[in-house]
Amino acid sequence: MKLTRRHVISGTLSIDETKLVLQNTLANIGWRIVDVRCYPHASGDVNIGIDAGKSIKLTTIPSDGTTDFIRFFDYQKNTTVGIASYDAGNQPNMFDDAVLITKELYVTNMDRQGITANGETSYQIVLEQYDISSDEEVLSIIRETAQAGQV
Repeated sequence: MKLTRRHVISGTLSIDETKLVLQNTLANIGWRIVDVRCYPHASGDVNIGIDAGKSIKLTTIPSDGTTDFIRFFDYQKNTTVGIASYDAGNQPNMFDDAVLITKELYVTNMDRQGITANGETSYQIVLEQYDISSDEEVLSIIRETAQAGQV
């Protein structure tokens, strides 16, 4: 496995929006999460309290459209590879830096209507691209899909 480059993805999500941020169609390429952060999109939300924070999650499968997908982080699933929050200036995050993303990466805004002045949430994801062997790619694909019910 050889590091080839670092890439930063940033953007803004609407309320309950899930967005495809990485679609890898190249063979023997894997992406590793280095950092993930979220923060309010509107300046009026910068000092929001802990009861009205911003949250996002990173998954290797898209939202299934249910409110449970938006409401719960589901960090026990292999398909959830990272979460981040913004609460009154604090930016805790947790992500699996061992997973190699070989297919797709999605980001979901966990913010719900009416909790903050502006439902939009900004995010920044830092990834590293690696050249990987065919065996490493197959193992990563199995891990990405194993708990998603796709195997």
